[in-house]
Amino acid sequence: MEPDGVHSVVLASVYRVTDPRRMWAQIGVRKSQLAAIGAHHAVVYVSTERAGWVLVTIGVRQREPVAELMLSPAIREWFDIAGVEDFPMVFAGEIVEKMDLETSPAVPPGIVVAAFAGVESVAEVVMRAHDAIDRFRSAGVRKLWTYHALDDPREMLFLHEFDDDTQARRWIAHPDTAADWMSDPVGSPYPPLFVGRLMDVLTIEPGG
Repeated sequence: MEPDGVHSVVLASVYRVTDPRRMWAQIGVRKSQLAAIGAHHAVVYVSTERAGWVLVTIGVRQREPVAELMLSPAIREWFDIAGVEDFPMVFAGEIVEKMDLETSPAVPPGIVVAAFAGVESVAEVVMRAHDAIDRFRSAGVRKLWTYHALDDPREMLFLHEFDDDTQARRWIAHPDTAADWMSDPVGSPYPPLFVGRLMDVLTIEPGG
């Protein structure tokens, strides 16, 4: 999830690496390349159910068209360092809304469920989520952050946070009726649901 107080383009991708810690260490010494494209944060989550799979989000100050940003050598190098042979889907979008349902700011990071989905209407999805907010909270959802793609107005990314893996798995098995974005993406162009835990956050200062 993008750090609070920062509004930017968010790049998100799910892929498999041999060693997430080693990949992250290599990324850390190459912050200047990410700073060159306006990146201010990078966040990595490690899957709790599929060995080696990670969800990485990069917050970028939009200084150039997204199409050019995606062709940046820094983005290509990110995947080269990770040892990814097949360039994965990269979601480029902006925040729609941050719904923080947990009242205590001292709660440590929990389990994140990421869902990429096509929707009929972003506005309708947000309205239905608001109507179901009490049910979401009862189901254990403590955060729901929604993003819309910049290149497709009907493509969204949903990041949910739960206290633990049990709550996350229960939600996946029996999501609220308002959360139709949780439908199985098999046969779609989107990656499968990602369930993971925060590994680290990298802060990138201007100029690296």
